[in-house]
Amino acid sequence: MRPRPLLLTAAAVLAGAHVLGVLFARPLYRPAELLAALCLLAYAIHDASVPRAGADGARTVRWGLSAAVAVLVAGAAMTVPPAPSEGAGWQILSPEQYDGLIWRARLESLVPVAAVLVFALLLLAMLGRTTKSRAVLRTAIVAAALVAGYALLRIVVIEWGADRVSTTESTSPTWSPAAVALPALPALLLALAAVALAVVTATRRRWRAASGAVLLAAVALIWLGAAIAARDAATLFSPDLITPTDALPQPTEATVAALRWAAAILIVSGLGWRRPID
Repeated sequence: MRPRPLLLTAAAVLAGAHVLGVLFARPLYRPAELLAALCLLAYAIHDASVPRAGADGARTVRWGLSAAVAVLVAGAAMTVPPAPSEGAGWQILSPEQYDGLIWRARLESLVPVAAVLVFALLLLAMLGRTTKSRAVLRTAIVAAALVAGYALLRIVVIEWGADRVSTTESTSPTWSPAAVALPALPALLLALAAVALAVVTATRRRWRAASGAVLLAAVALIWLGAAIAARDAATLFSPDLITPTDALPQPTEATVAALRWAAAILIVSGLGWRRPID
């Protein structure tokens, strides 16, 4: 088996192990996600190092792909699940320590979306300008407007509902629209970047990468809706999008992880597949 298909297969298997661990809230292999990202990085580096006559610009893009995947590696390294013994037992925390743990949980929940956002932005920067087509431009504008409109609608609906509840209970609202919008901003930027990446790759007939970008946009929309709705949660992304059960305690997180890694594998393999990038 050639190195590149082998690396992609290994990345898919390790990503699947990570998704199963997330689904059952019990990691099958703690560094599985990190190793999956490292396999993708090895694939990108191997692809960039293969000589191709008259494809200097394409090689530059492929080395840019390696840099983008390195961001995914960093994000996976920051979110490796702790060992079962870590944090076990009762702990007495002061209010300051408790608040610190809450903020740490919120920041850790932002790591995956931040890593994927930088990944998408680096790819957009490396791919350069897209085809000057009015149809493509219209498609991108309509898709971006739909994403932004969805976010605005969610914020308005939640704020309107909060105002009604506060009026009924004769209490003042404890949060503002800005408090909802700011946590959702990274996911909104990711959704817009994913739409742009889908347009750019589709104009170059990189259909595999374009399909991965579409999956990435779906992940961003899930994150966006959950971030807006989870304003009072310890994490920014609500675990209740899909109802958990005792047998499957984390279905939402597992779905997002599966889509995210499927998107990453499709994008990486699609941008380094068969022929030079135009």
